[in-house]
Amino acid sequence: MNRSFAVLTGALLLTACGESGMISETTPNAIASAASSIVPLTDAQKVYWTLDGASGISQVQFANVPLRARSKVTTIDSNSNNMLVFSSDMRFDAEGRMWIYTFGRYGGNPGSVNVFDLPLTKKSRPRYQFVLQGTNGLTHMTFDAFGNLWVTGGTQCCTAVLEYTGPFNKSGTLLPAMTLTKGIQSPWGLAFDKNGNFYVSNSASDMKHSIAVFTAPISNRQPYFLTGLQRPGGLIFDVAGNLYASDNSTSLSAIVRYNSDHLTAGAQPDIVDPTGLHGIYEENFAFTSAGDLYFSNCGRHASIYWYPTSKKPFAAGLAPSLNYTNHYINGVACVWGIAIK
Repeated sequence: MNRSFAVLTGALLLTACGESGMISETTPNAIASAASSIVPLTDAQKVYWTLDGASGISQVQFANVPLRARSKVTTIDSNSNNMLVFSSDMRFDAEGRMWIYTFGRYGGNPGSVNVFDLPLTKKSRPRYQFVLQGTNGLTHMTFDAFGNLWVTGGTQCCTAVLEYTGPFNKSGTLLPAMTLTKGIQSPWGLAFDKNGNFYVSNSASDMKHSIAVFTAPISNRQPYFLTGLQRPGGLIFDVAGNLYASDNSTSLSAIVRYNSDHLTAGAQPDIVDPTGLHGIYEENFAFTSAGDLYFSNCGRHASIYWYPTSKKPFAAGLAPSLNYTNHYINGVACVWGIAIK
């Protein structure tokens, strides 16, 4: 990595923007109800990725799905319109708007999120800009089923996950509504399961505390842990409830899966797939609507990988269909965020 420290659903929880101490403890039943309103993705999709580059350098690229070695790629540089610099994670909210982490006006301390409407062009300006008070060096984000924003990169550096509640309809500074610190060691990837349980990968994992699991309703109480990984990166669930993660250790580069019926305390990965991976650092995952798995690689040779999991089951010997790079990626040496819509 070149600096230290899934499509998401549901209605917004309408709490006052910027009020501290507004702790929202969500129930599994409410989350399941919100998740039932998911609108399926169309087949005409694009894959977007961020390049962790300085001012004046390319920030976002995108191409049609499936990504090919010779795909036509659109590149969006840092400019006075988009105000992007050191763009890291990216996500789509329930309304289809693109959220991109950026260092913003304060150089990352605190960090900012710029929110864009599609289509994204070189002339695009953010609909909203949010400064996330309490952050420093933003790395990853996700939304819960109610549209609340959860991020890693707390000022405790980096031992916290922060929640910000909406409505997100006016630019400004947001104050954290909840801070999670229990059981967290350099938090990285984030994901919610269908029951509202919250999964946080510990990038400083000692193999015994690889992924912290906070059970719903979420609060800062001691989590339990999934095990077996070193330096895990991003996290994502598939439609069947299986959890995908990664082992980014120097001795083993692998994408792994914890099966949906094996997400209990102490569980180790059910599938470990190192095939075709060398020196990766998996940062983020994304699924296509068909079910193919993409991930961004901020390792020695930055790139984008994708697996044909819409046609072949994920397995220990499944090779990626593509390891994609271009001269922009090579110049920045990191693909950080990835999102598909």
